[in-house]
Amino acid sequence: MVEVLAERTRLRPPGEPDLDARLVEFVAWAPVLQGLPEDARDALVRSARIVSYPRRTAIFHEGDEPTALYGVVSGAVKVYRDLPSGRQRILEVIEPGRAFAVVPALDGRPLPASAMTLPDSELAVFPRRVLMARLRISPEAMLAAIRELCGSSRDLQERLWSELSYRSVPQSTAALLLRIAEEWGRVGPGGRITLELPLTRTEMAESLGAPRESVSRALSALVKRGIISLEGDCLTILEPDLLRRRSGRDEPHGRP
Repeated sequence: MVEVLAERTRLRPPGEPDLDARLVEFVAWAPVLQGLPEDARDALVRSARIVSYPRRTAIFHEGDEPTALYGVVSGAVKVYRDLPSGRQRILEVIEPGRAFAVVPALDGRPLPASAMTLPDSELAVFPRRVLMARLRISPEAMLAAIRELCGSSRDLQERLWSELSYRSVPQSTAALLLRIAEEWGRVGPGGRITLELPLTRTEMAESLGAPRESVSRALSALVKRGIISLEGDCLTILEPDLLRRRSGRDEPHGRP
């Protein structure tokens, strides 16, 4: 795959600029874009750009008109909705290699949520008009996009159902830590998992729809029991199996 990407970034017809290798790689691997033929991918890459956003910078707001499909190249993005109480409810945290604002980019309806960077981030921005033009002439690509949307919708429903089925904030907090670890954690000696938390304590509470104080107490209890250690934003899961049992999950940790 590396050799193919290198060829596509170097061997352009005379007069055409080289394609950005990071955009080429993102389009090649993003599931929602998998069905695009090579010429359509190249056209999409030529129309796109990579934009650097400082930490905690708004990307778009709920109700905005969709103008692009976004992808995280580096960093992380939270997708959230503002509640009447003035609090936020975090719907999802998007890690590198994933696209977001996919549904609005396809159906053209106003954005149903807001998005903001967590750390400093680089985003791939693909103009909606170019994406739709390419999908309209490629039924296979449109079907691939629909399959990806169906899969994402199913995953979200299963996650929400599992969160709603938890009986306590401690259990849902343990499950959230496991989910974050699966995306950002690295396994070290003795099976310990280390990572830098992408969410503040307040954002963790907003993700769970729970009071911040309750989440803080749940984290403190896990520290006291020796299941995790927390130093600032640095999280170490000392006993992954115990944390998994606390969350009600039985499956093993899936990312090395």
